[in-house]
Amino acid sequence: MNKNFTNRYSRRSFIALLSGLFALPLFNKCQTLLPTETDLADSNSQDKIQLTSDVKLEGTEKEIADTVRNQFQFLRALAEKRGTVKTIGYRTNNKVSELKISIRKDKLVNYPYVRLQKTNGETANLLWGISGIYPSIKLADNSGKTLKVNGKTMEFALKKSTSDKTPGDWLLLGIKILAAALLIWLGATIFKYVLAAIAFIAFNAMILAVVIIGVSALITVIKWIFQRAGWNIDVVKSYFNKSVDEIIELLLKVQNYVLAG
Repeated sequence: MNKNFTNRYSRRSFIALLSGLFALPLFNKCQTLLPTETDLADSNSQDKIQLTSDVKLEGTEKEIADTVRNQFQFLRALAEKRGTVKTIGYRTNNKVSELKISIRKDKLVNYPYVRLQKTNGETANLLWGISGIYPSIKLADNSGKTLKVNGKTMEFALKKSTSDKTPGDWLLLGIKILAAALLIWLGATIFKYVLAAIAFIAFNAMILAVVIIGVSALITVIKWIFQRAGWNIDVVKSYFNKSVDEIIELLLKVQNYVLAG
């Protein structure tokens, strides 16, 4: 074999071997950056966290609807034992989130109202108001001041589109409006069907907070809102007595309303 060729080949082999040795630590470092089976399992570990909340909004649309329709007694107990704090748990982007809910009666306003609190401590008190000639829902802080989120004042009118709305129509409108408000407050990452379920629970809580103590005992403005809408405990109860399929359809209507913007 040609001696010069052999020498050149030997030099190339030596350089390649030397380069490989220098690259070995880098290769090992890169290996540590690659996802292992443990890393991939950890990245999905949130899915394995069990919701321990009082109300668990998870699973299929049917499962969430079934959970929602069974909350009448839960909400009635909150209204009768004001100040009791319960939790609503749900998932968003592989995370577990929890919303505290309570019905309160204190110096903030002169009627019972619903308080929601995020995991990070942010609070929204759901209050009744008047916007022009329409009833409205306001999200307020603990001093009663209407919240502003990203420059948006959190007061929303319940504007009817026809003159012949039934109490149930008014109730569905209220759920839709509250869902749109909660989307701004909770953030766009929440699943819209879950958002609809939260709004269903929270808005019915707002009504029960008032009707449990009797509308006649309320101030004129709140009495006017409830008399105009025709809300009473039977109207609320009838919504929870709907079939699972009817609740699914209702929640999808709320979801579509929110998505339509």
